Amino acid sequence: MQLVYHTRFSDPTLTAQQQSKCSFHNSVRAWSGQVYLLGIRQYYCASILSWSERIDLLTREGRWLEAMSLCLSFHEGNANAVVGLPKDGTRVRQLTALKMEDLLVQFISVFLERANRKLGANTATALPSNSAAGRELRKLQVLTSICIGHAIVVSETYGGGSGADSAASSSAPSSDSFANRGRLFESMYQLFRQHERAAVFLELLEPFILNDKLTHLNPAVMQAFVTHYRENNWLDRVEQVRWSTVALRLALVLVLIPSSSNLHVGHRSASHISTFSVWTFIKSSHSAVRTISERL
Repeated sequence: MQLVYHTRFSDPTLTAQQQSKCSFHNSVRAWSGQVYLLGIRQYYCASILSWSERIDLLTREGRWLEAMSLCLSFHEGNANAVVGLPKDGTRVRQLTALKMEDLLVQFISVFLERANRKLGANTATALPSNSAAGRELRKLQVLTSICIGHAIVVSETYGGGSGADSAASSSAPSSDSFANRGRLFESMYQLFRQHERAAVFLELLEPFILNDKLTHLNPAVMQAFVTHYRENNWLDRVEQVRWSTVALRLALVLVLIPSSSNLHVGHRSASHISTFSVWTFIKSSHSAVRTISERL
């Protein structure tokens, strides 16, 4: 940084290192929440940034993964030097969830545009790993998985959890919480679809679903997921899904039951309806029944 310093009042008997510790006191001043430093070629101003400004600074520098990691640390309450967030934990999670949603949408747009420039019209989801296109596809898949993982954490803010915890906590989701939890994934899916990379997104949902980490999907994304797997004859893989929450069963019902949406269901897809009991479903969640009535 090369700050202005002086040696006029330094003790000549002190070492150079000891002198340097005492020679900058006229070059540093604090005023109105900011610290000013007088440099040889320019002056510097340092200020305390709020939690949101810290994230925005990283995004302006193109450090998206670091920005999302910082936002996640604010969301989970383990960040340091937090400024600008309320003390109420619920409100903190709501604010940081909205920020993370904005980050995800922006970041996905950025790396999809880059992927399209690199991959061109090649929309395959499997390419030789030793080729330039294969390496670019692998990078796209890794970034997509990271975004899905962050989106799952954010979606829990709107009610329910993931894994075994969600089975009890989200057994009776409201229409509003169900819609909120699916909104982000639908926005992400639409971005991938607009960039003709929907297959990448849908196929990367599978490991999260099979591992019971992703337990809530709205009908639009579930419909695209099942349709994509049916077209590729992969429905046997879908049968491995443990429909452990009412919300996910609801999404599946809305996809597989023929309705006014003119959804054509094949014999193979219809067999999935037998994986759960509609009567049990009705008994377990009156609010979910209202949701299904609205959809049908």
